[in-house]
Amino acid sequence: MTANGPTPDPPPTAWLDGPAAGEAAPAISAYYDDVAAHLRVPFLGPFWRSLTFEPSLVESLWAALSALLSTRAFEREAVALRRAALIDEAVTMPSHQAFKADLVRAEVDFEMRERIGNYNAAVHYALPKTLLAATWLETSPVTSSAPPAPSEALPPGVAAGAVAVTPLPPQARRGRVAELLEEIPRVHGHQLTDEYFLALGRLPDYLNAAWNAIRPIVRDEPYNERVGGIVDLAVAGVARLPAPPVGFHENLARHAEAARLRAVLAYFSHRHLPDILLDVAIIKGLTDGPERAQWSPFDLTD
Repeated sequence: MTANGPTPDPPPTAWLDGPAAGEAAPAISAYYDDVAAHLRVPFLGPFWRSLTFEPSLVESLWAALSALLSTRAFEREAVALRRAALIDEAVTMPSHQAFKADLVRAEVDFEMRERIGNYNAAVHYALPKTLLAATWLETSPVTSSAPPAPSEALPPGVAAGAVAVTPLPPQARRGRVAELLEEIPRVHGHQLTDEYFLALGRLPDYLNAAWNAIRPIVRDEPYNERVGGIVDLAVAGVARLPAPPVGFHENLARHAEAARLRAVLAYFSHRHLPDILLDVAIIKGLTDGPERAQWSPFDLTD
């Protein structure tokens, strides 16, 4: 449920991801690299891969999006989403201390916690950008808009210190971690396990502690209300950003795969991405402490 009505019915799971970087055609691999550079992180999630089902379509989508992602205005709207995603009550000092105690009991060492903390920060930085991009493609007005001023442009490139964690491969998902990676999307009502949780699956004790902390609130009333608020905030943010070129949405509507694209955009912008953004904000706050829960080391708006 969003603040504007029921969540759209999910599309088939096969529509919600695409080929991995090592399996993609050269043109798609180049697109993946370009997306990561514009997000300023060394990875991308399933949303970006889900757009690759038709090469000419992803080319036109990315041609419109890439300039937008390079603007300081886009960066500012992403910051607003990131800060609004935190449910403060979930990362109080007692909760933070209990989470740390779970990690100590599980003997998760400091070096590994620091690497995961860095990965959390990178995902926390990139997710609101991805949500804004999905929302812009789905809902942005079709009027023309002047390109951003040169002073507003941000050069693409992975931010210093942003790290990736390779998702746990299917053959390694056994025991408790396999149970978690099935339970997490089921409780959320998602069609697939997000790459973020697949990456945390490389450290099962950390994933278990994180899920124990957020499991009681997923899909409760405050959580769903915050999801609706994030969706509305993304729509409001898109209205302040440059619009697509004249005719952009009309051309998408005439595309042979328009129905598939609409379903994919609705799923990611109304449910999957807002949910994961809330989860990552909470887990980052539990890991780093309440005082750093909304702060990003990669923020370029200061």
